[in-house]
Amino acid sequence: MAGYRLWEGVGIDDLVKHLEQAVLNEVFHEYGQSSPQFNERVVHAMKRVLSHDMYASPACGTSSLCSASEEGRVKPWSRRAKDWGLVAQADPSLDKDAPTKR
Repeated sequence: MAGYRLWEGVGIDDLVKHLEQAVLNEVFHEYGQSSPQFNERVVHAMKRVLSHDMYASPACGTSSLCSASEEGRVKPWSRRAKDWGLVAQADPSLDKDAPTKR
């Protein structure tokens, strides 16, 4: 089965930063400078979606082909993911957040 994997040396925090820069550049181009609060909400929304749709595992890295055991799966910005060195900082607010459907 085909899957996705981040390039070597690119972590999930890097991916979010790159997405943030791309989105905010488009917002700036269309509407002008955004507020720091808006920028924070954009980052939180991206993390919320990624946290909902994927899991982290020290056995798998970012491979979508790995079948980690249930106890080896955690949300990307969980305390365990931080302890494993997969993210720079845990974000417990994502544990209760789910993406909003419109």
